[in-house]
Amino acid sequence: MKLMSIGFSFLRTIAIILSMITMLTGCGLFYTRKDFNRKSPTVLFATDADTRIEEKLNINGYYYAKESNSIFILYKDQTCISYYFKNELSDLKGLPLRDLGLLVSRKPGNLALWNKYNGIYTISGDTLTIDFYERNNIMYIQTWLEFCTDKFEILDKNTLRLFQRIDEDGKEFNGDVEYKFTPLKIVPDPYNNDLKKKKWMWKYKEDWDAYKKELKQHKKHH
Repeated sequence: MKLMSIGFSFLRTIAIILSMITMLTGCGLFYTRKDFNRKSPTVLFATDADTRIEEKLNINGYYYAKESNSIFILYKDQTCISYYFKNELSDLKGLPLRDLGLLVSRKPGNLALWNKYNGIYTISGDTLTIDFYERNNIMYIQTWLEFCTDKFEILDKNTLRLFQRIDEDGKEFNGDVEYKFTPLKIVPDPYNNDLKKKKWMWKYKEDWDAYKKELKQHKKHH
C-alpha cells in the first residue's frame, strides 16, 4: 500500500507539472522562432549589420528619463539592455559614475539594478527603434515575452525623445519623454543580453553558429 501511495503521488506530481507546462505554453510564454507567428521578431541579429550608431549617439554609458526608474544601454552590435533602479536608489540616475558595478543584477533581488528587458535596435535617419523583450523566470524556467517597441527621435548625440510605444497587441501610444545620456568609464558586459543567445533571434544560421563559439570563448575567460 505504501508503494502504491508513493507511486500515485509521483504520477500526480508529473500530471500537475505537465498541466502547468501546457497552460504556460497555451498562454504564449514559451516563445520559439516558430511560436511567434504574427508577432514574429521584425528585426533579427546578423553579423553583417552595420548600425553606425556612434555617428549618431554616444553609447559609452546609459540613457535615462526623469519620469522612469529604468535606464538602457546601447551597444554597437544592435543589442540594448535595460536595467531597473530600485526606488530608494533612483537618485543615482544621471550621476557620473565610474561604472554600475554592484548596482547591476541579472534578476530581481537585493541589488539596486536588475536586467529584465533585453532588446535589439535599428536606426533610420533620425529615428532609433528598439524592440524590447521581457524576460521572466517561471518555475525556474526562463521565458520570453514580447514587450514593446519604442521609437525615439534623435535630438543630438546625448538626447533622445521617446515619441511612440507600440505594445505586443499593436496598440500605439504617443508621448514626449526625454532621455539623456550619462557616461560610464566601464559599461556592463554586452554578453548580459540573453536575447542574443536565442537561436530564433538570428537571421542566418551560420551567424548563430559563430556566435555560439564566441560565447564559449567568452565564458572561458570570465
